[in-house]
Amino acid sequence: MVYSPITGNEYMQLNGECLEWEIIVDHSRMDIWKSKFSNTIIVTFKGTGNIEDLKSDMDLKYTPCFFVNSDLGGCGLVHNGFQEKYYEIDSLLLNTMKNLDQKYDIYFTGHSLGGSIALLASLDYVTNHNEININFNSINCITFGQPSVGDQDFNKFVNFKLNKIQYRRYVNINNNAQLENRETMEDPVVNILSPHPNNSPILLNCDNNCPALSFGLHFLDLYKDKLYNDSYSKCNSNCNYLFQSPKISKYQVYHCPSTSKSIIKGYFNNGNSYFSDKYSVCLFTGKDEYNNYAYSQNNICGGKVGKSNILIDKTTNSMEFEKTVTGSDLFIVVENHNLFFSTSTLNFNISFISTLETPQTPKDLSCKIVSNKQNSIDILVNFKSTNIPSLTQQTIKYNIYVSEVGKDWNKYEFIEPLSLKNVNEILKNVSKLGDYSIVSTSDNGIESKTSNYCFINSLDIF
Repeated sequence: MVYSPITGNEYMQLNGECLEWEIIVDHSRMDIWKSKFSNTIIVTFKGTGNIEDLKSDMDLKYTPCFFVNSDLGGCGLVHNGFQEKYYEIDSLLLNTMKNLDQKYDIYFTGHSLGGSIALLASLDYVTNHNEININFNSINCITFGQPSVGDQDFNKFVNFKLNKIQYRRYVNINNNAQLENRETMEDPVVNILSPHPNNSPILLNCDNNCPALSFGLHFLDLYKDKLYNDSYSKCNSNCNYLFQSPKISKYQVYHCPSTSKSIIKGYFNNGNSYFSDKYSVCLFTGKDEYNNYAYSQNNICGGKVGKSNILIDKTTNSMEFEKTVTGSDLFIVVENHNLFFSTSTLNFNISFISTLETPQTPKDLSCKIVSNKQNSIDILVNFKSTNIPSLTQQTIKYNIYVSEVGKDWNKYEFIEPLSLKNVNEILKNVSKLGDYSIVSTSDNGIESKTSNYCFINSLDIF
């Protein structure tokens, strides 16, 4: 989510639950995502992507920090290029925040230049936009390969504000250098301008995926690889990955949860330049099998798999594959076999197509109180189903989530025939605490689709 705007909804898996993330701002420099399920707003700022961004990175002039007027003591000096980039989107960001429908935990995040902007945004909101005019529970700042932002006075200001911000700064390192009696290598971008505030970075060792050159430690793909967690993977029944000239230093993993049978497709275009990337593509059909994988420059797929796991043998040509496979967890690994450099000419599209029926969105959800007791109520939830029975699936699970507005969700599960078109479910003994929001999802075990919302005042008397 740090680089590429994608208009629409994303379904992400958290602790086995599929959660809907709705994109509410899709801007060339910033995306804003909202999840009512987790009461979270994620604001992602774009990193260095073109010559203009590079000019901002290299604009080393200091300018007064704008958070606090100099008459009130100021907040030090910051790098002009970073502050100018924040000025480009701060009005749009503020208008969006003022129109939030409930209180949220706000997460500002970004890689490289985007990380520096995320820190400026976090400080701006805890300094100038308190809870009186912005609906937030907490401000959090998470950055990756973030360059330093300001001078020592600015850092003192940041340290003073750290009690109001959860600030996590991730930095890639190559600790393997110690094995060769050399100093630990660090992402060279993070300290190129000036010192950071006092908070310690979270160090991510590249382990067996270290780039040949230290600048490779700054690539976003390497940060994502180290932080990848199955609990936060996409939970679509079908997964698609499209990449234009990704910087793969050693290997890149593409994962999709699956059913017993899936179709995988891959199209690899290696360009027409004088120098073409040398690459290979491997398949692993289970988590245990993938966990035994270890990259090798000389051996395809780590040298530990059979021919059935090699989708594309080591080559510099444009290639494609299509294959029907079985397995509950599918991993496709694209390996870089260039002698010294990261990939630069390779473009590819990888698709996982599941045979599982995709759930359909519950329509026209409504709710009403049907029983009013002294301390609890019963709620009738009604919606229309557009799911169609198939040869492989006759029933579907519906989850109904109920939340006191602004708080966590409680889930009720129901299994119904796919042929049932008008679904009525009763939620019994819901505590009488005030206003509730209610939403339903249809769920096939991998992906869920979310209905509209309805609202109930449990204190209503009828």
